[in-house]
Amino acid sequence: MKIPRPEAVPGTMRRLRVVETPLTAYLQWELHLLALRMRLGERGRVLDAGELTGVERDGPLPELVIFPGRHMYHVHYDDGGACVGARRIDDADVVAAWGSFVSSLYERGEDLLTYVDKRVVPLPPPRMGTEAR
Repeated sequence: MKIPRPEAVPGTMRRLRVVETPLTAYLQWELHLLALRMRLGERGRVLDAGELTGVERDGPLPELVIFPGRHMYHVHYDDGGACVGARRIDDADVVAAWGSFVSSLYERGEDLLTYVDKRVVPLPPPRMGTEAR
């Protein structure tokens, strides 16, 4: 059953999810969850990791939560992938620069619902176990 998609509300949260293929079991699950959130009013796009080849010369881009014009958080994970906190950044120039960069990536991405319907829904349910991690 499809949940109807409301019109995007100005000022609502936007999410950019970078994906690598083949999709892991976790990413399949997360994309289904994000699609539900999109149907409830959030806005989101998906960007293939291949689009970042020239950008990630020094390693993967950081995970950021940006509050435009205010501050942002740089989210940190341990070696096992568990979130261990975030560092708040209040430098307006840094926030503006990262906000502009992420917005440009967002514009290059594909609508999350379109991506999920086309690339995730047709997949068989992921197998759980050590190979799915």
